[in-house]
Amino acid sequence: MTAPAGSTAVAAGRVLGWLGYAVALTVAAGCALVPLAWGRAAGTPLLAGGPLLVVALALFGGALLAGGRTFRAVTAGLLVPVLATALFRPVAALRPGLLLVAAGVIVLALAGAVRLLPARLRTGPRIGALVVAAGLAQAVASLTAYQAGRVVDGSLPAWRAPVRCPHRTGAGNSPSPCCSPPGRRRCCCPGPPGRWSGWSAVR
Repeated sequence: MTAPAGSTAVAAGRVLGWLGYAVALTVAAGCALVPLAWGRAAGTPLLAGGPLLVVALALFGGALLAGGRTFRAVTAGLLVPVLATALFRPVAALRPGLLLVAAGVIVLALAGAVRLLPARLRTGPRIGALVVAAGLAQAVASLTAYQAGRVVDGSLPAWRAPVRCPHRTGAGNSPSPCCSPPGRRRCCCPGPPGRWSGWSAVR
């Protein structure tokens, strides 16, 4: 006997179906993160992000078939960063020196693709593209700050802990800034009375 529409049996079936769908996608996403972190799928780095992209496509397909407008927008927005990750991961594995260039190209390509979508389908992908761009901007800013810190640390060793100059004695032996990395320190200080020693090695 078929249960009428809107009955308890139909509602319970729908709930169980969506729960099974959610559990299956969760397990699949967890399995897809392994090749993404490992950097290789099916024996090649080019497919490292493929499994996660398949999971995102399955989620988006379910939203198109049975989801509401909000669910479709959310899944479409999630699809954009997943696609960016799938494109970015092979570059990180094969050409690490081109990470920033590849990230910029990927962001521009995704932004152009989002603009080509119809207006009714553009909300979710646009938010996803903004999230990708914001994440890239933060990564670039962090990397720039790190590199700038390294450059400053290497070019201004006077900021390091001071060392004492061996040519000064008594009360006149004031700390002199270190001018090279530890192990090969140098200080600029006066030599014996009457002449200047210039750069004197301190070990």
